[in-house]
Amino acid sequence: MIALLKPSHRFASFVVAPTNQLAVTAARAVAESPGRVYNPLYVYGAPGLGKTHLLMAVGHAVLEIDPSLTVEYLSLEEFSTAWPTAQDAGQGDAYSRHYGEADVLLLDDVHLLAYRRDLQLEILRVLDGILAQSHQVVIASDRGPNRIDGLDERLVRRFASGLVTDVAASSPETRFEIARRKALERGVTFQPDVLELLAGARLPDVRQLIAAVDRLEEAQSRAKQPLSVDGARELLQELGIEVSVGQDHDGRAGDAGGGGEPDEFGAFLS
Repeated sequence: MIALLKPSHRFASFVVAPTNQLAVTAARAVAESPGRVYNPLYVYGAPGLGKTHLLMAVGHAVLEIDPSLTVEYLSLEEFSTAWPTAQDAGQGDAYSRHYGEADVLLLDDVHLLAYRRDLQLEILRVLDGILAQSHQVVIASDRGPNRIDGLDERLVRRFASGLVTDVAASSPETRFEIARRKALERGVTFQPDVLELLAGARLPDVRQLIAAVDRLEEAQSRAKQPLSVDGARELLQELGIEVSVGQDHDGRAGDAGGGGEPDEFGAFLS
């Protein structure tokens, strides 16, 4: 199972902000006491806000605390193709049993169950088996349980029977810290005004922010000198990213170094 958990997706590499604090707190509580609190834990929000990161962080933390536990990560994107294939080969029950016997099941992208009656019934069977044993389930989706179209009411009730919490878009201060830490992970230091430019750019989610950091890193590496804010603005505009001219985020650099937001977590990925 550990091979499926991305090494970078840990609690130690996640920025905590008011928009995700409840989800992070609940995820840590679940990792410390699987099956005893918030079961299931259901986290939802738009793509690119760290849901998969949180799921995998739970998995890593569980195994660090108790390596004897079995943790399984399952994306519904994978399940939607692998389970029917296993069914056709007469191995459907064995495939589902593999996940149903987990001490901790990390179930990602459950919104893909929409109108998939066959998959819904199988996931319901797996969930009922796990929850009956008081084993832990952590779920991620792009919407709340009652907003998944065509979802069996029994699944809606199972998903909502523990704690349902959301993660929302990050603030400019959080994006500044994400960009700074992602750059540091790569051994790169940007000028504060370049980070401020990134933090204020119109980017749809954190994935796109990290992609922009990568492009600026490449440009700075090629130039062999610190990237200027004008150079960064020009590159971002070439990438089709809208940035404000002369934007000013007073005090951001100071905040990122240990001000308003908790600094116990790093890069915010999904």
